[in-house]
Amino acid sequence: AAASRGITVGRGKVFLGTLDGRMIGIDQKTGKELWSTQLTDMANEYGALFSAPPQLAGEILFGGTTGGDQPIRGKIFAVKADTGERAWTFEIPQDNPESFPGESWKIGGGSAWMPGTYDPRTETIYIGTSNAAPDYFNRDRKGDNKWTASLLAIDPKTGKLKWGLQEVPHDSWDYDAAYEALMVKKDGKEVLVHLNKGGFVFVADKDSGKLENVWQFAENVNWVKGIDPKSGKLIDPVYPEQGKVKTFCPNLLGARSWNHGAYNPGTGLWYSHAMEVCNEVEAGPVDPESMKALSALSLGIESIKLVPPPGDKPHGRLDARDPITGERKWSIRYELPPLSSVLTTAGGLVFTGDMEGNIYAYDANDGKELWTFWAGSGLRGGPVSYRAGGKQYLVFPTGLGSHAPGFLAGAFPQIKDLPGGAALIAFTLP
Repeated sequence: AAASRGITVGRGKVFLGTLDGRMIGIDQKTGKELWSTQLTDMANEYGALFSAPPQLAGEILFGGTTGGDQPIRGKIFAVKADTGERAWTFEIPQDNPESFPGESWKIGGGSAWMPGTYDPRTETIYIGTSNAAPDYFNRDRKGDNKWTASLLAIDPKTGKLKWGLQEVPHDSWDYDAAYEALMVKKDGKEVLVHLNKGGFVFVADKDSGKLENVWQFAENVNWVKGIDPKSGKLIDPVYPEQGKVKTFCPNLLGARSWNHGAYNPGTGLWYSHAMEVCNEVEAGPVDPESMKALSALSLGIESIKLVPPPGDKPHGRLDARDPITGERKWSIRYELPPLSSVLTTAGGLVFTGDMEGNIYAYDANDGKELWTFWAGSGLRGGPVSYRAGGKQYLVFPTGLGSHAPGFLAGAFPQIKDLPGGAALIAFTLP
């Protein structure tokens, strides 16, 4: 693959998804390709590609594609991990006249472009889905648009939906719910903690999907007055309009981008980055002729521009929070919003990096900075930790690229001057 957010290793194989819509299985020892399965329809759904690594669920390998911003119908695919044989396909926009009236579901977006999570105890896949399409112009897709902007629980053997929790009904702000489903066991209860772009965290019972809580993650939120923590209902949502420029917080990259957080059972805290940036949006209809292009986007905008949050400069944060209640124990502010993921260790440390190339180690309990290292290039990947030969290693991928830093330059012009060279840097812990 020319670009990928990673690979998956298991069952003696290395698995990856490709930008031409395939899943591939490779022998872990020899590097020999064992199978390659074409899953997407490249002729008609060019935007449906695998940018994230597929995940294992027992004998099943599953993953969703990109395409939430395009005139396609988002899907989650599954194959048999040992052979590549197709197992099932789950279609995200439902053919339901109440949820997606008319034929809007056929081009309703709703991809699952981030990795899902598998729980062997419940034998369930948990995976989030993206916004509906067109992103901002919602006139032609009435209804709540299930199952876009949702957290889904899927049976890995059959591909059938066990339960679904739609977090942003009738999403008209590009507020995906595609991020990681964090499994947390606390006070004898097992829950899923799930952040979406709109700046809220949903807490749901892992077995039933029953909503346990909703708490506000972003400091600047104006697209709703709030979300009912018991029902999940949006309170007084404000929608984009044609012919009128409106400011929405957070921006379309979200209260946080793809860079995942980390939970430490020892401290009971969830560590996650945040960005406080808004955007000005004017909605507009999509030209039907432009939709015929192979690489067509279905954004539904006349204009979009990043702007600072009210009364503040755009910035980023690293928060340490109780994942169930949202109570914040400590927070660190950054001039530029970090795009690196977070790693926390059993030894009580938190590691991450920023766009300027700084790698940090913090005390997991109080956020005190313990160590820093300049890597020479910005970080936007995930650090990993492993043990080998009696030593603990930390590895950080560096290299500032992709559309996200480029788009953020509208709010942070200095990003254009940051070095982008890629490297893999390893450290040992004493």
